[in-house]
Amino acid sequence: MVQTDSSAWATRLRFALPELCEPLQQLLGFELPRPWIRIAPPAIPEPSAPPPRRVQVSAKTVDVLENAAQQFSDPRLGAAMSRLAEHARQRRGEAY
Repeated sequence: MVQTDSSAWATRLRFALPELCEPLQQLLGFELPRPWIRIAPPAIPEPSAPPPRRVQVSAKTVDVLENAAQQFSDPRLGAAMSRLAEHARQRRGEAY
């Protein structure tokens, strides 16, 4: 049996069978049965993963981030936390 995914290829194979089978029969020394040509659709691809869901940040969480930013003794860490709070505020559509 020969399997293909389209009728066009199946037709081409049917026409090419004599050219394909005769050399094999001579090489093997016996007559081969005529192969079946089967058309099978391609496998269905796996569905892709859904896009990641955006997390909504509450106003209370933004306030907690801003308060935490003021508590750090390291100014770089406090600035990073402030930027995070500002980004969350902008995503919420709030003006500062």
